[in-house]
Amino acid sequence: MLPMGLIFLILTFVIYIITGNVFIFLLFLFISFLYTHTAQFHTIKETHHTIRLPDITKEHKIALVSDLHFDENKISYHPKLIQEVVESLMTSNPDIILFLGDFIQKDQKYALQFKWAFTSITSKIRCIAVLGNHDILDGNPPLYLENILKSMNVELLVDKLTKIDDLNVYGIHYYTSKHNLKFPKELSCEDNVLLLSHTPSVLCDNVFLKSSSNHETPKIVGVFCGHTHAGQVALPFVGCPLVLFPEWSVKWWRRMYLRLLDLKRWKYITGIHYIPFPLVITSGVGSHYGFRFNCPPDVVFLHIKPINSM
Repeated sequence: MLPMGLIFLILTFVIYIITGNVFIFLLFLFISFLYTHTAQFHTIKETHHTIRLPDITKEHKIALVSDLHFDENKISYHPKLIQEVVESLMTSNPDIILFLGDFIQKDQKYALQFKWAFTSITSKIRCIAVLGNHDILDGNPPLYLENILKSMNVELLVDKLTKIDDLNVYGIHYYTSKHNLKFPKELSCEDNVLLLSHTPSVLCDNVFLKSSSNHETPKIVGVFCGHTHAGQVALPFVGCPLVLFPEWSVKWWRRMYLRLLDLKRWKYITGIHYIPFPLVITSGVGSHYGFRFNCPPDVVFLHIKPINSM
């Protein structure tokens, strides 16, 4: 039997298609917000995948954590979910944790909440991070957040390289259509690189176009991302219903309009895909306006093996 929230979502979506009334969609947002906060049905989902990568000399368990969205009002995140994430990481004890951005919703001072919640983790496990769009929302360098991460021994990659075994790991600044993906000069076309990006929009870069000549760039052997919240609302056979809205119909609502533009750029929205390298997109933990439908928050565990291992 379908949960009541999903039944309500399907009926609301059908009514919108029939009537074309955007106010019904707004009503759905309000009611679903109330439903998710009174029902509190969210539970962190643990997802496991096994992938093989070159230049890896031994097996690793790597956790992907993204989109925590710490904030004052506890709407964009839920303390219960944060506790579940911490418990999941403590129990699973991964070798490395990759934080894929959006530590905060908009105010850097709430980075301190991240420190309170995760210091027990970062003090024991190697942690690598990239920044998301909410971490730089005011357009200023997130110095306070950067200092918090540094104090926690989290290795922040902002267009910087690090290594896992012999594999190059390159974390980039938040990618937009105004950027061109550029790799460090020390990487040659013979090098392999694992790319960490907050958003899968990076896949729209010329580096990934088949028609693009990339003989001067390193070989990308994997891309790990967050940002999408798996669409945050997913209908059976449809996915995120927002993609069916014409752009003009939500242009007055800036956040929803930008989300729609994002959705139309994303080639993949969640899960693992081989294109042909492994692309892994986590659903993340937090959510805008505090609701999700059919898009459970998750922590992704990757069991990384050497490419030639049995």
